[in-house]
Amino acid sequence: MGRSVLIPVLVLFCCVEEPPARVAGRPVEHPAAKSQKSPIVRAPRQQLQHLYDAGEHRQALELGEQILRKRPDDQMVLQIVAMCHCRLKDAAQARVFHARLRPVLRSLVQRICKQNEISLE
Repeated sequence: MGRSVLIPVLVLFCCVEEPPARVAGRPVEHPAAKSQKSPIVRAPRQQLQHLYDAGEHRQALELGEQILRKRPDDQMVLQIVAMCHCRLKDAAQARVFHARLRPVLRSLVQRICKQNEISLE
């Protein structure tokens, strides 16, 4: 019996909206609503990967260059920047960043460049 009483109460609470708060007669947005509208904030390296995966190669290059100013030997960033240059058909810059990579990380860049008809030699 206790269970049948709880279900209508839960449904009631789920369906009732709280009236908007007001300050000086103006509606004030609830903090939870504000957080739902704000974009996801990512760490720079995550954002870089997201931009690359989304095909935003020019934006990824800009962010990658910013990150490399602070961390010039960041191999993940160097790899993504090199791949961006391959995708944008910038062979000279692709070679520069490919050369800065550790040998174990070069194969992916080589494959992306080859797909985009860029020679790294």
